[in-house]
Amino acid sequence: MSTELATIGPNPFEQYGMIASGRSIEGELLKFSKYGDWLAGKDSTKIDHGTRLVAQMPSLQVGWIKWVDNKPAEARMGFVSEGYMPARRGDLDAQDKSEWPAGTDGKPRDPWQFTNSIVLVNPETEAVYTFQPSSRGGIGAIGELCRAYGKRVRSHPDELPVVALDVSSYKHPVREYGEVREPVLRVVDWVKGEETAAAIAQTNVLDDEQYQPAQPRPASSPAQSRGQNLPKSDPMDDPIPFASEWR
Repeated sequence: MSTELATIGPNPFEQYGMIASGRSIEGELLKFSKYGDWLAGKDSTKIDHGTRLVAQMPSLQVGWIKWVDNKPAEARMGFVSEGYMPARRGDLDAQDKSEWPAGTDGKPRDPWQFTNSIVLVNPETEAVYTFQPSSRGGIGAIGELCRAYGKRVRSHPDELPVVALDVSSYKHPVREYGEVREPVLRVVDWVKGEETAAAIAQTNVLDDEQYQPAQPRPASSPAQSRGQNLPKSDPMDDPIPFASEWR
């Protein structure tokens, strides 16, 4: 058995191109709304809970994305598989909070968002998605996936995890957030890495219209807290900003 990690992912030239250009999205952007829906692409097409996707672990990147006028302007991202260590927030520009743009809650919002990015492939349709969260819930979901993969790869280095898209929820201690829904990438199976290689090789790069920065969730009204008059979907990521040791 090979002792190398599953190698389905970008080659060194693609890796450099992603980092240098700041465009690290393959296929459609996969988002998780604050209402618990998984949404794909610029039309926010709903993806059913339980949908199974193969997580391309060699594609996992971590780091920072800078947002200007609701568009990604700069990326400081690198591949976990190469041992990349993200910069600390204090080493980046835009330190003056008085110059930060206002978020949807009216409060200054840091233009630099700590972000994870991973490619997911539907093994049945060969559809390719990139999940790129900057929230605590989204990054936590990828963290749990990494823990499972890290254990498995020791004895099965040529395999990749199959995850089911799921959702969990909890009542946030800050009352204005109400019930918070978080994404879950539930590992349900394992497959050989080469099984999804063809789908990734044929993938187109994301067009900029799919990109939208995650925003904090506004305070819920009593009606919203009871689940009334809620839109069916919302393109924003789950609401709680990520606070990490990198800040």
